[in-house]
Amino acid sequence: MEPYPLAPPEVAEKCKKALDQSEEIKNQRNAVLNDIREVAAGTSQTEAGVGVSQQIVRGPMDYFASSKARQHTLNATWKKDERKEVCRKIGRFIYSSGLAFNSYNDPYFIPMYEEIANYGQGFQPPKMHELRTWILKVEVDDINKMMEEHKMTWEQ
Repeated sequence: MEPYPLAPPEVAEKCKKALDQSEEIKNQRNAVLNDIREVAAGTSQTEAGVGVSQQIVRGPMDYFASSKARQHTLNATWKKDERKEVCRKIGRFIYSSGLAFNSYNDPYFIPMYEEIANYGQGFQPPKMHELRTWILKVEVDDINKMMEEHKMTWEQ
């Protein structure tokens, strides 16, 4: 993208400053969302080993050899079709409930699916009554605890 040639320099500088601020806000928001995801999942970067990476040493012949060749199996094709069906059902739920597409950016969305997958077959989703009663109460209590912790830091 090139700057508009007839724009006054102060306007161009103002636009550049606004873009820089927008990028900074986006980076801060993503950092907060990642922290929330870690708290929701019950892990941290140090526990999960995310911050630790080892560089793979490559020799001169490695550039000529291809990485592991993978043959598609019937199981892989079946899993691909199965995934499409699951994705369609998720989409159908989102569309019929009128949920915003932005709900996929919610920091609790991925941990929810991971917990469901970890539970395995036979998971019974919570009933509407459970969502309105004990689950809501536990979540409100958790939020109140977090709020009290934040209030204590404000007083310091």
